[in-house]
Amino acid sequence: MPLSQSFLIHDQTTHDQWLSTIGQGGCFILAESAINDAVPWQAERHSGNNELTRLYWDETGAIHASISPYIIPVNSDNWEQAKEYILTRDGWGIGIRLSWLDRIQSNEAQLKVLSQHLRSWLLVTTPEQDDVTLRLADWQVVRPLLEASTHPEATAFFGPVAEFWHLAPDGSAEKLELTHHTEHPSSITPPRTLSPLQWQAILTPSLLNTLQRYMAHLRQHHPRWHDAENNELQQFTEQHYQQALEYGFRHDRDIVRYLALASELLPGFIGDAWAQAIMRDAEYTPAGSRMDRLYSTAVEMMDNA
Repeated sequence: MPLSQSFLIHDQTTHDQWLSTIGQGGCFILAESAINDAVPWQAERHSGNNELTRLYWDETGAIHASISPYIIPVNSDNWEQAKEYILTRDGWGIGIRLSWLDRIQSNEAQLKVLSQHLRSWLLVTTPEQDDVTLRLADWQVVRPLLEASTHPEATAFFGPVAEFWHLAPDGSAEKLELTHHTEHPSSITPPRTLSPLQWQAILTPSLLNTLQRYMAHLRQHHPRWHDAENNELQQFTEQHYQQALEYGFRHDRDIVRYLALASELLPGFIGDAWAQAIMRDAEYTPAGSRMDRLYSTAVEMMDNA
């Protein structure tokens, strides 16, 4: 479907074209560790343990390293391994190519400029003045967001990026780029603010995509859902996804574990005395986060049952 904006170019292409592109340097995969355990160690292996690959930074970033998005440098030599571990499902990674001015810099400088830019988009403000985390590694967020943007808004989102790529596991690909790449501000104080059109564009497809990912995870890992009707599973997933958010669990890994507990225990487990005791306690203790403690306690209870 062609884009209506004259400043955006949308190409349907293939992995072969991406492979040709990465041979020219300045290319990365942006992926979520919250839904793929291979992401952190792939980032470490292909960057020489460079902390700039982790988009959650400083002490908070170290604590939440297992749920952070990462940028993984890719080239002709490491692409096959990165593809094997990262692009295992549709939507589990986005390709990025830097502008020519940035990709002629050193590898360290490339990582620095890209991580600085993407970090400024991790937290955005909605038209209702709520701060939310933007799923930058989700094509169902990036493409609708750009399609709903004005030229200045799209330019701000691209920043030092020349091309965004959707790389499907079947070998097909899509590419978005600006007709004319312009200079971008080097220092932006987050959070960025989304326009009403941008927010509306990403809200519905993003939520649907999110629920579908959680449903697929539940079907694969929980026998209760193996043969369940789609409507039943979707109703359960949507209800408990919203419930998890209401209880303050906003990271993918925490939501996945919340859905797992609701599946393996009882849907209303959070109201049980043991769970309420944890919810009343501090968010973080030496035993871990609230979800860490809920999950480990539940596992212990099931082991002893």
